[in-house]
Amino acid sequence: FESSNYGTWTTEGDAFGPGPARGTLPRQMPVTGYQGQGLVNTYFNGDGTTGRLTSPSFRVDRKYLRFLIGGGGYPGKTCMNLLVDGRHVRPAVGPNTRGGGSEKLAWQQWDVRPFQGKNVVIQIVDDHRGGWGHINVDHILQSDEDQGPVAAVPGSVGNRTSISRWMQYVQVLLSSNEFMYVR
Repeated sequence: FESSNYGTWTTEGDAFGPGPARGTLPRQMPVTGYQGQGLVNTYFNGDGTTGRLTSPSFRVDRKYLRFLIGGGGYPGKTCMNLLVDGRHVRPAVGPNTRGGGSEKLAWQQWDVRPFQGKNVVIQIVDDHRGGWGHINVDHILQSDEDQGPVAAVPGSVGNRTSISRWMQYVQVLLSSNEFMYVR
């Protein structure tokens, strides 16, 4: 969700606005923990709009699908679904169903080993109006590492976790004095 529009994702309804949000929207609590330059945020007109955002079909090549999710926790109403052959096979919801919560994004993952090699679709749904009737989603990726159902975001605000050995290696290379003089 790095560009000014959703690219090849299909939008239905008004909830998703003109394109990915660059963070917190007006009159919304601060959305924290997102990665990159944009995220799905269906709070464009408060909690009064509804809609769906559907990914293009893609092949499952890894063991897990990981993503950041926040906002309303209403199964079937404000949720993210994995569809295989048109059937919902994995759901995910945000953590909030009543006031006093937060807009902090948290890592979730789906075990997609049974679907490896198959084409799947991700659908982000906002069909709930009123209190926490919105959803925030960011940084969807495939991974071979099992991080459990909820894990901290490497390098995100307020979360500190160990990073993979390859990431550590790249950090050392980029931080080395010799690398500074490479043009």
